[in-house]
Amino acid sequence: MEFWLQAESEISERHPQ
Repeated sequence: MEFWLQAESEISERHPQ
């Protein structure tokens, strides 16, 4: 269930705030 955590990490790199 930690798949989202890994996905979020990639998303953060795609569009960091």
